Amino acid sequence: MDWSLNEAPSVGCTGKYNNIYYGLGYSGHGVNLSSIFGRIIADLEAGRAAAWSHFPFVNASFDFVPNEPFRWLAAKSAMEWYNGFRF
Repeated sequence: MDWSLNEAPSVGCTGKYNNIYYGLGYSGHGVNLSSIFGRIIADLEAGRAAAWSHFPFVNASFDFVPNEPFRWLAAKSAMEWYNGFRF
């Protein structure tokens, strides 16, 4: 399961040459969002980004999560919180 810290999805294009396309942070809603994000990625690649630019999840930024082992600890803590503190 892909889960962002702010529980908001993001889709867009990044990289030095703007050639890395991504759809992240579905937070368990991948079935619903994957078809929409696929269409957005296709339009971004084809140069039709203006049609999607007013949506807040297009090229949205995520909070920084440090490298291991802190990333694992943060993910584990977040999942425990998300699961209702079931240990």
